[in-house]
Amino acid sequence: MTDEQLMLLEQLTYADKDLFDALGITYTSPSQVLQQIKELSPDRIYALSKKDEIKNHTMTGTEWADILFAIRADDDIMNLKCESYSDKAKGYCYVDERNGETYVTFRGTCGPYEWKDDAVGLGVADTECQQWALDYIESLPHDNITVVGHSKGGNKAQYVTLLSDKVNRCVSMDGQGFSKEFLDKYWAEIEQKGHLIKNYSYKSDFVHILMNYVPGAQQIYCEGSNTGKECHNPNAMLHLTYDAKADRWTISYTETTENPAMTYFHGFTCFVANNMPLEDRQKVGEYFGMLLAMGLSDGVYYINGKRYDKSNIMDFILSDPDSASTMIAYLMKYIETYHLSKDEALKLMEMLGITGLKAEAIWWVIDEQDLDGEHDLGYYLNFFRRVRREAVVTATDELFLSGILTKAKIKRNKIKVSKTNGRHDHTTRTDKKRDFSAESQNVINTAIDSISKSAVDVTSSWSSYSGEEWYNAISAGIAMKGIKKYFEKLRSVNSASKLRIDNVHKCVKAQDSAFSAMIKNKAEALTGLAKNIKDIAGNLG
Repeated sequence: MTDEQLMLLEQLTYADKDLFDALGITYTSPSQVLQQIKELSPDRIYALSKKDEIKNHTMTGTEWADILFAIRADDDIMNLKCESYSDKAKGYCYVDERNGETYVTFRGTCGPYEWKDDAVGLGVADTECQQWALDYIESLPHDNITVVGHSKGGNKAQYVTLLSDKVNRCVSMDGQGFSKEFLDKYWAEIEQKGHLIKNYSYKSDFVHILMNYVPGAQQIYCEGSNTGKECHNPNAMLHLTYDAKADRWTISYTETTENPAMTYFHGFTCFVANNMPLEDRQKVGEYFGMLLAMGLSDGVYYINGKRYDKSNIMDFILSDPDSASTMIAYLMKYIETYHLSKDEALKLMEMLGITGLKAEAIWWVIDEQDLDGEHDLGYYLNFFRRVRREAVVTATDELFLSGILTKAKIKRNKIKVSKTNGRHDHTTRTDKKRDFSAESQNVINTAIDSISKSAVDVTSSWSSYSGEEWYNAISAGIAMKGIKKYFEKLRSVNSASKLRIDNVHKCVKAQDSAFSAMIKNKAEALTGLAKNIKDIAGNLG
């Protein structure tokens, strides 16, 4: 299927109970969505097109109707069968019944846990949700799998493409990037498979800009008219056109350049990822993840016993002055280091949820060159009074100035900017000297085999004591199960480690062979050139 068809198929990951309620039919299960759409009455889709809003959806009834009609008109999609669904991975496996081609689609962020997982990825190489996606792919009885995903689903699609030999094609839609820890850990896989990834992003989308892009992946920016929250809709970059005369739907996208504001924000996320210490990134990452959850969804979140949603997002920002001040410190350093204009700086702050007088205060501190000053709270309160032209300053203003901005100034002075990866995507490490000889591989695998052999279930004889009075008193049965699971996990980790080590050595050998052939060809060319020069010199006498 074409990339456009895959983007259309991805829309089905968002076809949930609320959509089916709007269609007036009973939602059965995720794995039955495609089959139910095949059986839909056109009248129900026409009725859907008259609805401006659908509960918990940012796409209108008209947009969904176009999507459903286009899907039903696509022979390739209609010949797919949903073979399985993973609730953990939020992934669907489709198989073309005509030729056996396999496609896996991943849905975007679902619920508070996945929002938190998004942010955790700022400071780790692998997140739990990414691993669940990989486990799902590895569990499928198929090879040569094409994967597609939107938002977090796009990140999962990229992840499994690099780490599974079962995947040979990836279409990511507005998928966020990865931490520098990921790029450093999987540099060999990235060199080998990065080119398999295509990243399609709506020009003004605010998720694809998070963290580092995969080196070697193709970045494609798409035109569209969506604004605000709708910039991240899964259909934002798709153009669906119906030709009534031909009774045919056309799926397309229009390439363009990225919105400059998004380019600046991407630079800021890379700046944080490349320059903030790991411990701070992990802490601020969780905090930032909850900010994203509140700002981009309509959910309610309970943190430390308090209820938060969009209406009191500033209360959440102020609830953790340490994380907020750290984030603002890096924001000020970024703005100062790269000489952003006031308009650019305010747009960047708006994307972080900092608006109004608080944003003006941050800019004023930078613009007045007060970064190294030690003005007290009264100094900033006077500034607020001058801006508002009134004597009243709210408690929130005071808390922001005394608890956050003042601390941010101090932290900003301690930030050290990388000379090589300041705000640019982190480069994969290929310059380290590592031993990839067969001998080193054998040493590592021997150690793994030794650990695997020692992972013997030592509890096998314990059940013989089950008749003793003390057996149940010490919960021996529960302990046996726990120990057994531990050794099963140990064997599983060892097996996965061995496969990864073998794959890394395989990648290195392939690179060595490629460079060896290239050097050999150049050497032969130079030898031929030298001979020609010698012959010419001989003829000249």
